[in-house]
Amino acid sequence: MNPSPQAGIHSHGDYLIHDHPYASDESGAHATLGRYLGYAQTDISATSIKLWDQWVPGVDKKNGDTCPTLNKPGVLQWKVGTAGQPWPTEARTGNPGDWHIENGKIVAIYFLPKGAALEEPPGAEQALASVQDLGGQPAVSTTTPSSTPTSSDTGAASSSSSTPAASTSTSTP
Repeated sequence: MNPSPQAGIHSHGDYLIHDHPYASDESGAHATLGRYLGYAQTDISATSIKLWDQWVPGVDKKNGDTCPTLNKPGVLQWKVGTAGQPWPTEARTGNPGDWHIENGKIVAIYFLPKGAALEEPPGAEQALASVQDLGGQPAVSTTTPSSTPTSSDTGAASSSSSTPAASTSTSTP
């Protein structure tokens, strides 16, 4: 597989997923988080995640495996929030790979024990407010959320999105 394919759903290393489709098979209903992660040689399902070793080495987890951060059995969990809004309290169900990329959304994927805090990825709001390939204009009009997330060890690393689509956060060892 080509490690650097020309993909319409891509990142510039700016913690954002950019969606500038080159073909119809990566636009509209096909513009999913799974499509983006596939380009990054990553597999995700409702119960597992395997990241490309050149992206984040050693992340190959399925529900029940030990969470490296909290040393307890972990489960794949995910949330989708909106830039400028309070972070959602409930995790979503199903396969995050099926989620359709949306402008101004933040998607976070976690491999943590049930009941662990699933906080907004650090820097997600700032990344969406300073998209470089939009001439420095923010992806969406953002306001300060009513509650600011605290920085703590959630086992999450972050990435966001652009035609500003999504932020991805995954637990790393």
